[in-house]
Amino acid sequence: MDETLKKTKNMVTKKKTRIKPPIYVKIKRRLRYGLICYSLMEILKKIGIQVSPYYLYQENIPENTNDQLKKQAEEYSLEILGISEIKPLEEKFRMKNGELLKLLESGEECIGMRLSGEIVAFSWVNYNEIRHKLTNINLKNNEAYLKTMHTLESHRGRNLAPILRLKCYDILKHNGKDIVYSISEYWNGPAVRFKEKLNAKKLKLILYVEVFNKFKRTYILKSYTKS
Repeated sequence: MDETLKKTKNMVTKKKTRIKPPIYVKIKRRLRYGLICYSLMEILKKIGIQVSPYYLYQENIPENTNDQLKKQAEEYSLEILGISEIKPLEEKFRMKNGELLKLLESGEECIGMRLSGEIVAFSWVNYNEIRHKLTNINLKNNEAYLKTMHTLESHRGRNLAPILRLKCYDILKHNGKDIVYSISEYWNGPAVRFKEKLNAKKLKLILYVEVFNKFKRTYILKSYTKS
């Protein structure tokens, strides 16, 4: 009986250790997606120093969409998520407790994408303002701010980002929005390349600096011509 209990405990322990990937796997993933500089900035952030350059983009909602992408998008359904759907996402997507609920309570809208009943990706939209670090810009009635997308780790590499974007555009068009703003961190190579594929226009390159939660400044490094 004791021997059986020991084996059961060992099996449970092994299962738990598999949940968290070893450090070399994390490093490999960062190398794969070109996120080394981004990771270094995250390490500095943990000790109280932020040096965070980021792009402000304008995205124009396209009139026509790639037929192949449309066909792929048919497999997924989209919905506006409420409190009951959002709470489980924090654990599922490995986020801080209460992080997503705060966004919902602040008036932002969460758009979730389902496949076979499971939320596999989601994004946030703000219809009132662009709010990122010290950047605060009020939006017009025809404008919206699309925030960072989150994709379930097991579904990464399946081209979900453009599919979710396409479906978000449909919701925004339905709500009378034809101009979309977004922000991507300068060091986040995959996000910047994604914006290039969307033909998003760079409006500004902004640098945010914070030291030990006391010194906080934003500097506009470059303004791009808005065409």
